[in-house]
Amino acid sequence: MSLATRCTTCDTVFRVVQDQLKVSEGWVRCGRCGEVFNALEGLFDLEPEPPPEPVPGDRPIEPPASDLVLADETPAPPVALPEIDAPREPSDEEPRFSFSSRPADLDTTPAARVSARDRIEFADAQFSSALLAEAGIEINSEPADDAASAPPPVAAPEFLRQAERKARWHRPRTVVALSLLCLLLGLALALQAAVHFRDLLATVAPQTRPALQALCELAGCGVEPLRRIDDVVIESSALTSAPNGSAVRLSVVLRNRGPLPLAIPSIELTLTDPAGQMLARRALSPSNFGVTTGTLPAASETPLQLVMTTSGRRASGYTVEPFYP
Repeated sequence: MSLATRCTTCDTVFRVVQDQLKVSEGWVRCGRCGEVFNALEGLFDLEPEPPPEPVPGDRPIEPPASDLVLADETPAPPVALPEIDAPREPSDEEPRFSFSSRPADLDTTPAARVSARDRIEFADAQFSSALLAEAGIEINSEPADDAASAPPPVAAPEFLRQAERKARWHRPRTVVALSLLCLLLGLALALQAAVHFRDLLATVAPQTRPALQALCELAGCGVEPLRRIDDVVIESSALTSAPNGSAVRLSVVLRNRGPLPLAIPSIELTLTDPAGQMLARRALSPSNFGVTTGTLPAASETPLQLVMTTSGRRASGYTVEPFYP
């Protein structure tokens, strides 16, 4: 037996399988027009059963005498019968359909309108124990396990699960929660960037310095002048003897090549002997030069001088390098 059903919208005929109809409770989706309908309501057999063959020895039934037509009588004209559209045979390239879930208006189907009085459930059927005993069938009086006898759960179709997952992200409460989360993450990122670039922000926009200082009190940091060692160069330097013979005078001219004020760097001084061997090395901070401002103006030069003793070491060469500790 080959079962088929017909779409209620576009009249397209599909071959169906009873096992698939049981999974979706008969509800399918037309692969041509997309309509969801109950395949059980329009179910028919593509291969009708042939009429039963006559049994040998049976006499054919003769029509009654009243139905016989005399030779001299003119037969009645044939009565035109209305044409009935035969079920359309499915082609080789049959349109596909997908099984659908139980729609919301299922209570309006003919099967749902059957009253509970006219329904017969297999679980309510009773069997005669006497007849079963005569047939040699043993009766098991133990109740069946509900878990074992329960039918396996039917999984929802994949396209329904995908649609449910997509709809979950478009719910109003989900959208509001995600918006608030993005706002909090953006605010946290802005505060982190402000703490990281606090020196640059305070130099470019001095009006933000009080807010940055308040933020640094919570984060445990401080706002200092901007440091860019690549924009600081030593324009000139000199190491000469002081008026007293036990001291030397170091003169350094620093140049700021950048467009922003920078912090004054420290100076690393190295003294060498005539053979190029290092005699002494010392890191000189801006406070050693007696600097009070602490910054190098943009695109300008700043001279620094320092008098110090060499502890009796006679140096013939020296090097100076700026750096930020």
